[in-house]
Amino acid sequence: MMAMSNKLDFVKIVTREHGDVFADEWEEASRSSGSLTEASTKARIMTWPDDETDQTHFHEIEHEIARRVYDELRDSIIDTYVRIANEVVTRERRHLVRGADAARKPQ
Repeated sequence: MMAMSNKLDFVKIVTREHGDVFADEWEEASRSSGSLTEASTKARIMTWPDDETDQTHFHEIEHEIARRVYDELRDSIIDTYVRIANEVVTRERRHLVRGADAARKPQ
């Protein structure tokens, strides 16, 4: 169950600029944590080599794949974030209005 608050403020509308920040921060956090390349490793499209030079190349390939996948998905991530965030914010705004109306009604 989600905790409810009557003291949250929201932007009037979640914009593409908000989605842009979200997409970039998500990619940065995923890249810096290693989760993007870890996901690629777990997909097992390459075998881990014994040679150090080959291991470096292995990582370069993983990074290229992760980067290109992100680049291809970025616009969809932004659009999806904006749509879903606006749906959630709209729902929560309605909840706040109903809660405020209920608080004003005499018992």
